[in-house]
Amino acid sequence: MPDVENADAQSPEKKGAGKLSLSFSVPSDPFQRDQIPEIYAKLREAAGIADNPSAFAEVCRNSGTHILKLLNPKAEDHILRFPIAGSNQAPKFFPSMNARFGKFAKILYQPVAIEGTEEARSLLEHVMQPDGLSSEIEASFVAAFSKESLEAICEKLKEERTGVATLPAQNFPIVYAPDPDGGELQLTPISPMQSYNGFKAEVIPKKGVKEPIRLMRQEVSSKMQNISVAIGGPRMRFYGSVPPAMMRDEASLLRMIKGGPVPAPSSYELSDRLDHLVKFHTARAEHANGKGYFNADMEHGMRRLISWIIDEAITWLDETLEAAREMEPDFEMPQVDIGLLLLNGYRREKVARERLRAALGDQTFRKILKQKVT
Repeated sequence: MPDVENADAQSPEKKGAGKLSLSFSVPSDPFQRDQIPEIYAKLREAAGIADNPSAFAEVCRNSGTHILKLLNPKAEDHILRFPIAGSNQAPKFFPSMNARFGKFAKILYQPVAIEGTEEARSLLEHVMQPDGLSSEIEASFVAAFSKESLEAICEKLKEERTGVATLPAQNFPIVYAPDPDGGELQLTPISPMQSYNGFKAEVIPKKGVKEPIRLMRQEVSSKMQNISVAIGGPRMRFYGSVPPAMMRDEASLLRMIKGGPVPAPSSYELSDRLDHLVKFHTARAEHANGKGYFNADMEHGMRRLISWIIDEAITWLDETLEAAREMEPDFEMPQVDIGLLLLNGYRREKVARERLRAALGDQTFRKILKQKVT
């Protein structure tokens, strides 16, 4: 028996007749329109198969746009069919069935070019989205095979498959996500069949393009029944490393640039000075209530401390803006409440934070802050 995978069919008898090779993607040479009746007779002869409506039905039953057969090779009802969003064009189908039906699949998926038409179309495409030549193409198929086979093809291609009816019992990845109404949702991962080749084409750098990309390729299987007889080359896994994690300061800057909060200063020295501010403010409040001791020198020292703290916060904001503009030159610093910024960077227990909140809201602090920022 001839090699029907790659070998051409026998030479055409007529001058100018199209040249045929059994293929899922390589179009025939253009046929003249008056040669359409003999196209599928030539394909049947090249494939060396007899008419078999159930085989054609099996191919069509297992043709679609998305696949559930990810890990389990024995999954049933694994094909889904989704329309192209916002388009009335028929989606591109791929077959995924047992390899023994491969020649029947090639008959259905063989792109046939007709002189004067813009693109080569397969029988399956003519059935799914007819044009002016579809009736002649279908008649050519019926003459070579049978009306029963064409009817089986049409029936199976029109079945809707937009929902997951069953899942393989074993080796199927399951993903859970929170349900907005409570509990969990089980998500079923499905793969667009076109992505198997499309992803590979996008990931592997094109010839002559030196693109730094870390790839580890592992051939999983080259058996065509694992995915689709129409997808060329072995099935491959790609390893992609995640980008390194950002340092804390860099991540804080990026969050701010993207609209997040301004990062707060949190040095040990500043925290120590804020501790002293809390002590000064607490002592003055107790003295006002007739307790403890607080004199003019302590008041002067508290004012100098407040001035130092505000200067440090202003310097921090200037340095933060400069660092942000290295990442995003047009970045503008949002309006910041320095008191709130200092409180956000103060890593102490709740009581100490509440005391600092009172000190930062005190009239003395606000007066000195107003003098420095206006």
